[in-house]
Amino acid sequence: MLDENRRIQRTLVLAKFIVDTTRPNSRNRLITKTLGKIGVISADYTGRAPNDEEFWLCAVQKEVTKSQSNPCSGLFILKPVRYVDRTQVNYLTTGFYTYEDEGGIRYVIPKYKNMYWLLSIEERRRLLDPPRIHSVVTVNYDIENAPAQNPVPYLYRDGVGHAIPEDVLDNDLGLNEE
Repeated sequence: MLDENRRIQRTLVLAKFIVDTTRPNSRNRLITKTLGKIGVISADYTGRAPNDEEFWLCAVQKEVTKSQSNPCSGLFILKPVRYVDRTQVNYLTTGFYTYEDEGGIRYVIPKYKNMYWLLSIEERRRLLDPPRIHSVVTVNYDIENAPAQNPVPYLYRDGVGHAIPEDVLDNDLGLNEE
C-alpha cells in the first residue's frame, strides 16, 4: 500500500454514478469512472444515495492503491456531498484550466470556480501520462455555498499548454514597443 495521499482527501470532484453490471455480487452497486480510475461510495456514508446516471459533487475520502509498481490499479472512495443537475454540468476545454501534478494524480483546476466541471474523455486521455500520471481529477467547488466570483480573465497558451503571461504576449506581438 502506498503512503496516504493527503491532497486528494481535500478535493471535491464531480462524479457521474452508474450501476456496476460487471460485478453483480459486489457490495458497490454504484460506481463512477469519471475520475480516471474507479470510484465507489464510502461504506460509512448514510445520506441520500445517488441513482444510476446521476451527477454528484463528492468529497474524496481516500485513494486506495494496491502497489507502487501498478499505481493505476485501485480506486477512490467517495462521500457524496450534493446532487448536481445535468444542466449545471459544463465541460472544460484547453485554455480554461491549469493543472498540477502530485502523487501520480494530475489535478485539473478550472479558472472559473462558479460552475461544475468535467473533462471530456478525449481531453482526459490527452492529459494522462502513464506511468507518471495514473489519474486525472477535475477539481470542483461547492458552488452552492461559495461567494460570487468575478470572471477569471482568459490566459493564452503555448503549444504544450503552458500559460503565456500577458506582458510576454504583448512583447511577442510588438505591443510594448514605443
